[in-house]
This record gives sequence, C-alpha cells and structure tokens, in this order.
Amino acid sequence: MALVLQESAAFRRVQGESRSVAAGVVSMPRRGSFTAILSEGRAPRTLLLWVSFFLGLLSLYLLINWLPTLLMSDGLTHAQAAGAQIGFNMGGGLAALLIGH
Repeated sequence: MALVLQESAAFRRVQGESRSVAAGVVSMPRRGSFTAILSEGRAPRTLLLWVSFFLGLLSLYLLINWLPTLLMSDGLTHAQAAGAQIGFNMGGGLAALLIGH
C-alpha cells in the first residue's frame, strides 16, 4: 500500500506552496510544537486521530489479554494458548517493522 497510495491533495498543495514561498514570509508555529498540530483548524482532526489511535490501542490490549482465555475455551491447552499469544505479539512486531520501513 505504501508504494501505491499517493499523498493527500492537501499535503501536495502545502508542499507546493512551501516551495514557492520564500522562507520566513509565512508565520507558522514552530515545526513539531503542540500548538502547530492544534492551530489553523487542525484541532478537530487531531483530536479525532488521537481518539482513533486510543481506541485501536485499547482493542489491541483487550485482544492480547483475552486471547489465551478465548483459545483455552476453544479447547487448546495452556501451553498452546501461550504459544499463540507469543506468535501474535511477534507477528505484530515484525509487521510493524516491515510496514514502518
């Protein structure tokens, strides 16, 4: 997906404007500052992004904690359920490294 998907139109527009505007003409917050992600109408998007990441992390934690219980209720032994949980965590870590690259 990273190879095929294009950047958003807003990102391309900002990149085009930043190349055409001389440095120092546009007053912007310091790059990477807390006010930069909440200023100029970005607050709702930022807060929605934070909420979505929080809910995704919450569901991941719930799945990790309940996975052995669910697998044991399906008839797996404690050792098999622990192995599946280790595999789930190792697979997630490897996938994060590959996707991040």
